[in-house]
Amino acid sequence: MFNWENSLIYALVTGATQLQSYLLKDSEFGIWFRHKCARHFTQKPVINQINRIINEVDRLLTANNNGEALSLEYIQHTLRDVRLKTIQINNILSTLFEEASRLKSGKDALINLLNRRFLPTVMKHEIRMAMQTQKPLVMAMVEAGKNNAETVLEHVRMKIAQSPCELREEPLQMSLSIGFTLHDGHPDYEKLLQ
Repeated sequence: MFNWENSLIYALVTGATQLQSYLLKDSEFGIWFRHKCARHFTQKPVINQINRIINEVDRLLTANNNGEALSLEYIQHTLRDVRLKTIQINNILSTLFEEASRLKSGKDALINLLNRRFLPTVMKHEIRMAMQTQKPLVMAMVEAGKNNAETVLEHVRMKIAQSPCELREEPLQMSLSIGFTLHDGHPDYEKLLQ
């Protein structure tokens, strides 16, 4: 996008009067955005927002279509507006790529465990293994309620409570609230989560 911006600046400063060949939607960035980026990201409102900004930039460039020499005031105003809009696009894209990077890593930034995005994959694997090995599968979830397996889960809770974590040389007491569900043989993991 910044290569396009530099070309536009050069065209304006050297006196180009027809800016139709400098439209952002037709630039290398515009083509990449339409054919690659917009299809890759699923955040439709954000993609629509970038499309709107691109259209605003192109309207700025086609506003003076009479072929006359452009005034210094027009050039300065156009460059200022284009710069603000390209910064907006860059900021939005940076946010999109940061989010995609976090999702791609698949791990929660705080606890470094797989995030919820991988729950379907993990659950399908575990259910398949339980069905193949004919071994029982129990899934424990935080705040899932009380069941008959309280004894086992209470034992786990007590072990955690009896093992303080050292945090900046001070012991940190921890506890756990647990609920569980028992796999009944159904292959759909979502039934297990209900």
